[in-house]
Amino acid sequence: MFNSEIVMIEEVINDETNANYQSLKKDLELKECVDLIKLKYYSLNDMGISFDNSDEITFHINNGLTSACDNVNGSEHSLKLKNYEYFFNRADFF
Repeated sequence: MFNSEIVMIEEVINDETNANYQSLKKDLELKECVDLIKLKYYSLNDMGISFDNSDEITFHINNGLTSACDNVNGSEHSLKLKNYEYFFNRADFF
């Protein structure tokens, strides 16, 4: 579904995930759960993908925490398809 340059999207998503993590670390109410997150580089194989709208693709990252930490257990990153067409194998996708 994706061409070989998809790593560029992975980098964007990982940068956003790291920024979100850094922001969550500042919230004292979430500290106990945030401290359990083992941040790593997420490849597409580590993400769920959904097409919630006809013009967006959403990448889902699950941190694997217990249900007690659902409020910080993952992140979602939605991208407008028209801005990222280049990364898709057109024959498979469009």
